[in-house]
Amino acid sequence: PKIGLAAIVGAGTMTATQTNYLGNTTETEFEVVEFGASARYYLFGDFDHGMQVGVETMYLSVGEEDVEVKGSGLCLGGFVGYKFIADFGLTVDIQAGVAAVVAAAEDNSGNSESASKTVELLNLNFGWSF
Repeated sequence: PKIGLAAIVGAGTMTATQTNYLGNTTETEFEVVEFGASARYYLFGDFDHGMQVGVETMYLSVGEEDVEVKGSGLCLGGFVGYKFIADFGLTVDIQAGVAAVVAAAEDNSGNSESASKTVELLNLNFGWSF
């Protein structure tokens, strides 16, 4: 009742629009895959209703076969939050914290760049628990 673990998996697409100096636009669709995990401990209350502290790690990959650049990133952060599950199953889970992000990109020629940054972490989760 005091510990929660979550596996996070996602996949989808995103579209990037680029406009050149002549005003012509091109759209490129990228495949996006993410996976990660979250662990939390409930300081006050329990799994159904309480204040939590925890850690989260996420990996994200973005790419497209016809595009010259592909990228990926890793995020690791800590958070505090609060979760409430109503008697009829509605669940609200809110978390805020700080995360370190490391990202890298590589083109088809083998050139690569990487960067790191500290960012704010905000999770707003609404759903149904059963």
